[in-house]
Amino acid sequence: MKYLWDEKLRLNCVHVRDVVAALWFAATTIRPGSVYNLADSSDLSQGKLNTYLGEIFGIKTGFVGGALSTIAGVNMAHAATMSNDKHVPTWTKLCQENKIMNTPLTPYIDKELLYNNSLWVDGTKITRDYPAFAYTLQSSEALVKEQLMGMIRQNLFPPVVTA
Repeated sequence: MKYLWDEKLRLNCVHVRDVVAALWFAATTIRPGSVYNLADSSDLSQGKLNTYLGEIFGIKTGFVGGALSTIAGVNMAHAATMSNDKHVPTWTKLCQENKIMNTPLTPYIDKELLYNNSLWVDGTKITRDYPAFAYTLQSSEALVKEQLMGMIRQNLFPPVVTA
């Protein structure tokens, strides 16, 4: 599996348990009208995520590099169409074979998500303003696999990985 751009493209992640904790903290502690970004401090990147996915699914991952990514960027709509034409039918077939009839998950991608835009935000303001709040989970291969296993148990994701 190859991604556009390179391994340095930053992403953000925050575990759902930390989101719930932040929501409860906001409802009970934070001044009304305050706004906070939530993101763990794992400094997740496409490179780290690819490493996790490669290990979990037993696949080779990599990047097409800057030059080819820039060429694709000239017509990102075409790149998105090619990706969707390749992955959506395969995903649909895999779901049908595993009797997954209703899942919010999809491999479909909009062209805007393919651009060389870091999805990084600083999630530390909440911890600076309110030291009593702390993120408890950091992005890791184990947590990605835990989430996948949860989706498999809920029949939202095909059983293509094992515990």
